[in-house]
Amino acid sequence: MQVTRGCYGTAPFFYPKNQGNTSVDIDGLLVGGSSGYPFRDRMPGSVKNLNVIDGSWVYAPVDVNCSVVTPFQTQVVQLGGNGQPVRTGTTIECAGDGN
Repeated sequence: MQVTRGCYGTAPFFYPKNQGNTSVDIDGLLVGGSSGYPFRDRMPGSVKNLNVIDGSWVYAPVDVNCSVVTPFQTQVVQLGGNGQPVRTGTTIECAGDGN
């Protein structure tokens, strides 16, 4: 996701409530792109092996309804020379307002 003229967009991954969605299960997703939040989720389910590219957010790396997501396993990564994620050793705690 690319920022254009200061418009950060919503998120490269955004799964909102009240739009016909029922649940989501993530396992092995890479997100980034200088957005407000690279990953936003309002639906119940699980998040495992979520990789958020280091520095690719304006407000925070995630915005999640944590009360309905379990487990939540997310880490900050950098992209290696081959374009594959390389872990930085930094985990991301579940955070968000739940709206």
